Amino acid sequence: MSRMNLPAFEIPPPFQPVAGWVAISLRSLRMGDVFHTTYPPGALSWLDGQKPVEEVGKTIRLYYFPPNGLTGSAKVQLDSNQVR
Repeated sequence: MSRMNLPAFEIPPPFQPVAGWVAISLRSLRMGDVFHTTYPPGALSWLDGQKPVEEVGKTIRLYYFPPNGLTGSAKVQLDSNQVR
């Protein structure tokens, strides 16, 4: 990825909703494989029920979560993570 001249990116941690842009493949959502790391089942479930901004090709979902603007289960999980 670093040789493709793309902007810097971070891999989202498991079970923790994030703000900003999230691009994720359907395979990663289904299998939990994120950049050669296998997440436990449900690690990305905070994306369930969220509507992607765009579908890139047939397999990539692009989401945008504004700071303090997450909704539904993602907001509940983010709020509970911030309490720590």
